[in-house]
Amino acid sequence: MLIEFTPERINRKGFSLIELVVVLVIMGLVAGLASQSLRGVSTRKKHADAAAQVQAFDTAIRRAALTSRRPVVGVIDRAKRRLQVRADEQRDFPLPKGVTIGRVDLSGANSGQVVVQPDGSSVSYAIRMDADDISRWVIVAGGSGQVSSHLDEQAKRSVFNIR
Repeated sequence: MLIEFTPERINRKGFSLIELVVVLVIMGLVAGLASQSLRGVSTRKKHADAAAQVQAFDTAIRRAALTSRRPVVGVIDRAKRRLQVRADEQRDFPLPKGVTIGRVDLSGANSGQVVVQPDGSSVSYAIRMDADDISRWVIVAGGSGQVSSHLDEQAKRSVFNIR
């Protein structure tokens, strides 16, 4: 097979406008997919950090109640985006940046307050964490303090046996 080199082919340098546009469109699509993927990772990290704060908050309330041998109140402050232990020494557990408290469900308790008894028991409660248009529930079992996180509304209902 013989390839002819015409003067037009030899003097041609660079890319045509159409070739550049095609490459730019492909790069834009790849960048868009990558940013969506990274956004998902970032949101999952925020939810995981928020769940860790809830677990630390619950552990601190239970520890304070057990050591003081009296009921201790934990406050879930939606407006200030923090969890607060009100004992001899007040402790704050702020939520990660970009995470808000959407809703709090407490079984048989005052809205926004978790009271832990001197034996370390409390009511079960659930906190809906919102970040980047994604909501996940963090549920704390009252008797044991076990934390379940990253649950959607349906999973939360099944844990609380709500129909």
